[in-house]
Amino acid sequence: MKKLLTFLLCLLISIPTLTSASRAESQINVQAANSSEWNLVWSDEFNGNEIDRTKWTYDFGNYLVDENGNVITDAPGWGNNEEQYYTDAPGNSYINNGNLVIEAKQEQISDEYGTYDYTSAKLKTKGLFGQKYGKFEARIKSPKGNGLWPAFWLLPTDNVYGSWPASGEIDIMEASGGKPHEASGTIHYGGLWPIREYTGKAYHFPEGGAITDFHTYSVEWEPGEIRWYVDGNLYQTLNNWFSLNPAEELNPFPAPFDQEFYIILNLAVGGQFTENPDDPTAFPGKMEIDYVRVYEANDENGCIPTVDRNFDFSCGLSDWSPYVHHDTVAQILAENEEANVVISEQGNEEWSVILEKRGLNLQQDLDYLVSFDARSTIDRDMVVSIENSQYNRYLSETINLSSNMNNYSFQMTMPQSDAVSLKLLMGKYGAGAHNIFIDNVVIEPIGENLLKNGDFATNDHFWTAWWGDQWTGVAEGNKSVVNGELAIEMQTVGNVAYSPQVYQNGIEFNNGKLYTVTFDARSDTPRKMNVNIGKELTTDPWFIPYANTEIFDLTTDMQTFTYSFQMTEQTYTNGKIVFELGNIEGGNAATTVYIDNVSIVQH
Repeated sequence: MKKLLTFLLCLLISIPTLTSASRAESQINVQAANSSEWNLVWSDEFNGNEIDRTKWTYDFGNYLVDENGNVITDAPGWGNNEEQYYTDAPGNSYINNGNLVIEAKQEQISDEYGTYDYTSAKLKTKGLFGQKYGKFEARIKSPKGNGLWPAFWLLPTDNVYGSWPASGEIDIMEASGGKPHEASGTIHYGGLWPIREYTGKAYHFPEGGAITDFHTYSVEWEPGEIRWYVDGNLYQTLNNWFSLNPAEELNPFPAPFDQEFYIILNLAVGGQFTENPDDPTAFPGKMEIDYVRVYEANDENGCIPTVDRNFDFSCGLSDWSPYVHHDTVAQILAENEEANVVISEQGNEEWSVILEKRGLNLQQDLDYLVSFDARSTIDRDMVVSIENSQYNRYLSETINLSSNMNNYSFQMTMPQSDAVSLKLLMGKYGAGAHNIFIDNVVIEPIGENLLKNGDFATNDHFWTAWWGDQWTGVAEGNKSVVNGELAIEMQTVGNVAYSPQVYQNGIEFNNGKLYTVTFDARSDTPRKMNVNIGKELTTDPWFIPYANTEIFDLTTDMQTFTYSFQMTEQTYTNGKIVFELGNIEGGNAATTVYIDNVSIVQH
């Protein structure tokens, strides 16, 4: 028996799509996600005389602690071999001239675990303030000197996906005092320790600039994308990460960066990120913070998408990456909750115009549905690809667009786990000015088959054939299973499309849900076959369809067919799928039709 949903349409071959330098260069120029205006929701301007304990609390000591506050004795130096001991003493953190000052001192202090040569402070908002998404910003002046490690960073309020780094870390700014002409931004992610990954980049100050001056450090964090700025200059955009659960299975993207995080400010001494302190290091080292501000997107531009990650464009192009090459005249817009690609000159390559959804973590051996609605004001082709950062394609399909908004659905099996993008490539094809409209994108694992015995492993159980009656014309033939395929042999057919037919009922269809129908079929003689989904009645009209009748052209080769529909009727627990094999558009020749691997999946 063939495995259900073995890769449909084509794939499992990694196809390099680019060899030219121009394509690589073009990817660098992909536009960032839509910028938004921001509303201030939390801040500390440090204008009082004392640190505001309603906004800040402290970490203490030199050791990591577990979620219950117990010291993890095999993790000294906060797990980084840091040498300082954190206190809330007024000499290590205080307000001065409208700035928060965190001061690292060279002085000995002891506890039950050891003796330490430096003290400092680590302030945090945990338990007092946290936020998911938004803009986090601080104006900071950092000290110079080997061994000094200032940081402005975020940790999750709750370790929803497990202990570090599975639940993530966002470093907005960290610097090494021995390298005063650069500062870094990084994310940490992966699984439970020691499964750890990190991605980051250093920002190099313009000539004459250094961390020893006041600079504004910020991130703009949106679903599926985080952007880093220094003094308003964008220097890094990340949208590719993952999180593994304790069974080392992928959590849904954009995990772990889809939870509330809290703020941390600290000045460490020594450790894995910086040098060890030495004689030239000037103590005390002082990190000064003018303000910390947190924003959320305003009511006009910052919306919550009706579908996670804005696959339905309900929040414009947020979390989408549009790209237009310089050889092309085009705009990619979002209007009326759909993407509107306005093309004046289509360019010379498929990739001259791209609408891309990044950061899709797909797992090995899982089956996925890729589906969307699209139309064009002219008849033209468009290429659909699922590909990784090396441009190796796991799915590559060319579809024809018309003036009708049609649904296009594909199914694929991933040969390996990989971080990929969906790309809709709209260059090259078409002529003259035109528009392409795209909506209702779906990329998700395929769930449980709602049908019984869809692979005919238990002969033809649960499948019924109906051969017509005096009103429809009686068809003649028989139904059997041959080599694991349902075979419907027809000597004659009736006068209507649904005589004969093969069906299964008892299927639950839920209001508002999206369903995908998939099957393999062939015929000894080329012919058409209808597929209907609906509700059987005991009186005229006998059957109410839930979706449009789908007509498929069968050939002598076994093909995989798939389509999707939305259940707009009330939930019904005794729905029906019908394969109609009668007189369709004059096709009434005697033949045998073979059907296999039938599935209906709710999304």
